[in-house]
Amino acid sequence: MSAVAHHCLTIEFNRPDALNALRPEMLSESARLVQQGSDDEAVSVIVLRGAGRAFSAGVDLKVLQGIKPEGGIIGNVFDEPAALLAAAIRDAGVPVIARAVGACFTGALEVALHCDFVYTTDASKFGDTHTKIWSAPDVGNVSDPVARCRPPTCPGAVVYRESVFGRSSGSMGCC
Repeated sequence: MSAVAHHCLTIEFNRPDALNALRPEMLSESARLVQQGSDDEAVSVIVLRGAGRAFSAGVDLKVLQGIKPEGGIIGNVFDEPAALLAAAIRDAGVPVIARAVGACFTGALEVALHCDFVYTTDASKFGDTHTKIWSAPDVGNVSDPVARCRPPTCPGAVVYRESVFGRSSGSMGCC
């Protein structure tokens, strides 16, 4: 879902019953909308947000059901759409803001970290569940935005398996 008002394009992840769990088609459509908004002279800023009480719980794991692992990899259905969205955000000619209110986990965290700004509140909670099972995050190549943050504290959610709350994210240099 998207709308332009006051020179701001708002793109909303609209699956509140599933905490806005990201599906490949949502990532692809968001990438298309970011590119379109960036090319529109009437748009001065783009905001990504989630409907309801979460920015996004991350990728929808139901999409991966039934996929047999090959070489330890459980499919790549999210790779291309996530890379397209990450590139669209990075290449946007206008600022892109993640309005990360509520849960912002794993793939959604990686999307948010590609944005120019991350808006948080006391209700914001960030985490990367990849690290809880000892695997590396890779949706949209999170290493790029983490490298732009002020080390060593910001990558805590990725490196140290900790969840980070909105109140502390600013003082850590994350957002």
